[in-house]
Amino acid sequence: LYWILGVLRVCCTFIFMMYWIVLYEDGSRDLDLSVTRHYELERVTELLSLHEKFAVITILLSLITLLEFFDVSDRLAIISRTIRQVGADLPAFFFLFIVFWFTLAFIGFLLYGHSLIEFSYYGTAINTCW
Repeated sequence: LYWILGVLRVCCTFIFMMYWIVLYEDGSRDLDLSVTRHYELERVTELLSLHEKFAVITILLSLITLLEFFDVSDRLAIISRTIRQVGADLPAFFFLFIVFWFTLAFIGFLLYGHSLIEFSYYGTAINTCW
């Protein structure tokens, strides 16, 4: 299991670095003081969003991979054994958590969407409820 996590971490790190290089080399953000045309930054924001998502995935995979080293100490081994034992129940828990979260966000969108900007769109309501 840990070698699969290691391979995933290396792949995510590679993709993360590729997005960083593309963002670094992108010249569409070079602005001049005498701006006479409109700059399209939609592509840049999409690349930045993907870059941030792969950074988070890489960090989470690194954190999960650290569980392998918890077996060295008896006290830390309790944590890794507990996570392994509840591993079968975690997907169902996270599924129910997401269902409740999205439902409460939808309720907030319906009740407060017309008056509060935080709930004016369903996507922002999900983010607000987080």
